[in-house]
Amino acid sequence: MTVQPTRVLPQNSIQAIEKELILLGLMQTEQLGYFSLVGGRHGFVATSRWNTTIESIRNTLDNPTQSNKHATLQALKAITIKIITGANHYYAIDEIATGSETRKLSNLITLMSEPGRENEFREGAI
Repeated sequence: MTVQPTRVLPQNSIQAIEKELILLGLMQTEQLGYFSLVGGRHGFVATSRWNTTIESIRNTLDNPTQSNKHATLQALKAITIKIITGANHYYAIDEIATGSETRKLSNLITLMSEPGRENEFREGAI
């Protein structure tokens, strides 16, 4: 058996992929109004449509200026995470990748029994 070296992407390619994934995730939140409030504080300009807002964000990230120095990819990532976790979304656990079945079950029980979460995880909670 021969070992093949893995291809390593250049750093700028990794950042471009990360930027596009963050933009896609942001758009999929469908929280344009919330983004305009939160993103505006960091120098991102939102419009009334996602397509033009995404283009505006790309232009801001690609052409930083002194007036929007806080509009960075890291700030956009943090904003996107805040929107995803802060909005009224419902989640389902599709897969837990590591650990034994016993450990997975134990982790789920621990998660579901955290104080203040009794209504979040009940079946059919809406």
